[in-house]
Formats: sequence, structure tokens, C-alpha cells
Amino acid sequence: MIYYIIYCIIIIAIIIAIILITKINIINNFKNSYNNKYLICYPGGGLCDMLNIINKCLIHSEDNNRKLIIDTTKYSWFKHNIHDYILFNHPNIINNISYEKINDSSIYPPELKGKLKSTIIKYKDGINITEDNVVLSIDLEKKYTEDIIVYSSCGGGIPSKLINYIQVNPIILDVYYKRLNQLPNKYISIHIRNTDYKSNVDEFIALHDDKLKNNKFFLATDDIKTIDKCKLLYGMNVMHFSNIPDNNGKNIHDNHTKINQQEFIIDNFVDLLLLASSNEFYFSSKESGYSKFANHLFINKNILNSILSQSEYLTTTAL
Repeated sequence: MIYYIIYCIIIIAIIIAIILITKINIINNFKNSYNNKYLICYPGGGLCDMLNIINKCLIHSEDNNRKLIIDTTKYSWFKHNIHDYILFNHPNIINNISYEKINDSSIYPPELKGKLKSTIIKYKDGINITEDNVVLSIDLEKKYTEDIIVYSSCGGGIPSKLINYIQVNPIILDVYYKRLNQLPNKYISIHIRNTDYKSNVDEFIALHDDKLKNNKFFLATDDIKTIDKCKLLYGMNVMHFSNIPDNNGKNIHDNHTKINQQEFIIDNFVDLLLLASSNEFYFSSKESGYSKFANHLFINKNILNSILSQSEYLTTTAL
């Protein structure tokens, strides 16, 4: 009988211990979620500039144990939620959060406390500021004690870390494969940037004339006059898909009001992916971050394939 009583006491003690441990874990999880620190990123510039700024913020978030909130609705040309177009497979990146839940947290710059939802961002004299002239291009090399820090900037480069954690969503993949299927199995691609970054289009075309006059090729450009010139010279060999307005030489990402916004965003992504998916790639401007990024993906087809590898989609063309 005594052994039975001891047995029951042990079982009860174990049950109580389990309950206590569970409660402690729940409390710790609550504290951890409550004490999360955040970096809010408002990326600016063209598509590749934006991705590079997100890349910069991702590195800071990893180094400083912060959750990364990417908001592309408030600043620059994009205006849409980037999560509708890209799946971010990184534990630090939050796909969605309500500003109301963190609005009362400590924040840097401090002028933004209680104003996150209403903040409007603009570009002035080389830096990104709010409508109240609060500088958002803060130093990400520093460590901050505030619960929230807010960063906004422009600047090109290869988003070398970020590209290992992104996949394009079906809204882009559908258009990519539809256009890819209209191209030869093996094709040449060219990118001619000729608005904010000028190219010697005649010289570039002459350099690659033999290939362009003897093969169908995919053309990506921000300049309607370049499209017209290529079609005049090479006729049906020119394969071009994006809707490009006549911007009188102005950069297209800040001057495209005549184009549906979703269509314009998809065209930006799809042109990049089609350039990288080709068997030969040539570009006219060494200054263009878009060309550099496309070339990086062209060289690193394993990364390109990963970006294209959403769930039911499997790419066999970009090998």
C-alpha cells in the first residue's frame, strides 16, 4: 500500500512539474514576442536598388537580432506590397504586421513615435527624409537600443545575401513562363539602358550586329526609341514584351504614370528573369545596376533557379 501511495505522489509531482514548465514556456514566449526588436525598411530607387537596400537591412537584422519589416507602399515608385510579388524565406523577415501593435514602442528616429502609419517619405538632396524633414538614412553600422529603428535609402549593388532567400510568386511566374515559351529554346538577350544612364546604342548594336541579324533575340530596355531602332534594323528577330512609354529620356521607374502599376512591376521582374535565363547575355551600360544584377543571375543559374522554384513551378530552361 505504501508503495502505491509513493507511486501516486511521484505521478502527481511529475504532472505538476509539466504544468509549471508549460506555463513558464508560455510566459517566456510571450515576453520574447513582446520584447521583439524591429527594423522597418522603406527601400527606394529602382527595382535592384530596392532589393539591395533590403539586403542591407537584412544583414543588420541578423547582426542585431531584429525582425525586418519591409514596407514598399510609402516611398518610391513601387507603391504596392512587395510581399505580393516575392516570397521571403528568411526567419527575420515579417510578411505582415500592424503598425498599431508597435506604435507605442521606443523608436529611432524618435520623431516617428506614434506616426509610423502616417509617415510619408521623400527624397531630397541625396537623402531620404519624412515630410517633417526627419532623416531616415541612418547609420546601420551602429547599434541601437530602441525597440524599433526606421531606415530608408537608395543605392545599387548585388543583394548577395537576400537572393538566397527569395522566390518570385505566381503572379510573376505566370507571365515569365508565358513569355519564355515564345522565345527559342536557346536565345540571346540584350539589355540597353538609355534614359538616366545613357548608352551609345549605335555602337552597341554594331558590336553585336552579326548575332542580332542572324538570331531571334530578347530585348529589354527602358527607351522606346531603342525598341523602334532595333525593330527597324532586325524586324521579326526582335522579341520585346514590356510596355515602355516615351519618357523623353527620363528614368522609367519614376515616370511611368501611363502604365498600369501592377503591369509595370511585373514587367520589371520578368524582364530581369528573362535576361538572366538566356544562353547569351549582352548589355550596353556598365553603370546599370539592373544589368549587373541580371548578369549576376545569368552567371549563377543555381540562384536563378532557386528564385524561380515556387511550389508547383519547376524550371528546366534556365540551366
